[in-house]
Amino acid sequence: MRSSSRPAVFIVMGLVAVVFTRTPSSSSAQNASRAALQKAESSYEAFLERTSPGIRTRRGLAVETLPDLSLARAEADAAFGRSLVESLAGVAAGELTHEEDLSLEILRKEGIALAEAPRYYWLTFPVTPYTFQFLGVNQAFATAPLRSREDADRYEKLLLQYGPFLRSIEAKLKAQADRGIRIPKPELPLVASTLAPLAANSGTNLLRVAPERLAALPVDERNAFASRVASRIDSDVAPAARSLVAFLSGDYTVRAPEAVGLSQYPGGEDYYRFLVRRQTTLDVRPEEIHQIGLDAINEINTELDAIRRQVGFTGTLAEFRASLRKDPRFYAKTPEEVGERLMAAEQRIPPVEVRARHQRERPTKSRRGTPCQSTIYACLTPVEALEKAR
Repeated sequence: MRSSSRPAVFIVMGLVAVVFTRTPSSSSAQNASRAALQKAESSYEAFLERTSPGIRTRRGLAVETLPDLSLARAEADAAFGRSLVESLAGVAAGELTHEEDLSLEILRKEGIALAEAPRYYWLTFPVTPYTFQFLGVNQAFATAPLRSREDADRYEKLLLQYGPFLRSIEAKLKAQADRGIRIPKPELPLVASTLAPLAANSGTNLLRVAPERLAALPVDERNAFASRVASRIDSDVAPAARSLVAFLSGDYTVRAPEAVGLSQYPGGEDYYRFLVRRQTTLDVRPEEIHQIGLDAINEINTELDAIRRQVGFTGTLAEFRASLRKDPRFYAKTPEEVGERLMAAEQRIPPVEVRARHQRERPTKSRRGTPCQSTIYACLTPVEALEKAR
């Protein structure tokens, strides 16, 4: 999106990046499309700031409410998603710049995803570690400023919501269990470890406030505040977390499936295909992505076997791989060496400028067969990048 007075918002995998651009001279049709796009941008940006603690934290905004995980909230968000898509119905991609075309496509996809979310509401587990952390709840407490009485009041009001928030998660998990949908058994220990810091008493609880964070408050206020926080943790937050852990540790664990994967749940395969479209932005089948992975593993094994023969290792490929795991030469010994190894591959690749073209192109494939958008990303392996830089 381009605007002479506001930032353009590009949403990728739930993250928001802000870039400032200038609007070139345009025809009336282009201006109309651009105006509709900018309005949709502002609407979606306001939606994110209203509903996402993670977005608010990253933008330095105060977090005053925890996420609403109810079906009613999902349905309300779906209504917003439909209105977002409808607001873009009259915007023609050909009337926009390439960057605006991309923003238009992203906004439409985000709106469609919101609109479809209630269909899959009972297939989402908000307590799994990779989902729970992206809610941004604990980060909001960890980064909340405590420099004034107003800051302290805001922290306490947010803490008042944490017990009900955890109980809403337990209520959803119970409703899912009634529908025969439970978290896979292998994942339950990870869930328990995620909740353990919240189930602890106030002295070690994740939400406790370290004394150094209260240094800006008067001594009498900081002591009273710390006491109230500890009381709320011990009387509400920790018991709610323990109740959730106990629920997941009882009959729930006994009846949880041994298998992992969405396909075992009613509607799970359809949801998985939705997630593939959502996360890859491509209309490809899950089976295709799985095959890409298998092909890549076969290629890596072929290359590794060639190295085995080259260095004169006489055992099998499995034995060669086991020997590599035991060889101390392949393990970093200091933090600096870890950093050096992480950056080694990048440092071997000279900079390659790849300019996005305005025309739309079909997705292409890299050497390993991975789908990518050639108008946005360079589908280059390190060797190809080196060749192109020459």
